[in-house]
Amino acid sequence: MPACAQRIYARLFFGLDGPRGSVAEVEWDTFLGTVVVPRFPSGLTITHAKGYWQAPGEPPQREASRVLEIVYDERPHHDRRIEEIAAAYKATFQQQSVMVMRMPANVCF
Repeated sequence: MPACAQRIYARLFFGLDGPRGSVAEVEWDTFLGTVVVPRFPSGLTITHAKGYWQAPGEPPQREASRVLEIVYDERPHHDRRIEEIAAAYKATFQQQSVMVMRMPANVCF
């Protein structure tokens, strides 16, 4: 029987278009290597996605994006690291928001 444990499953949604233009692949890779991976070195998953974003007072716009998935132990410093990643992305790429979802998960290996 696999070993299972309660964890937190977080999904972060990063739009790649902003006031300074599109986030280039090399910029995304640098952000991952300098901001994300150091905070969660044990593993994560990135999915390329396309979505829609509607800024206040504007029509919906299609936008390339990245979805970052991380599973971690429920500890305050892990939640803080998720918030740091979102804040760093908004500041670095002049984004209005990064959507963050957190939910409990039963994880088995």
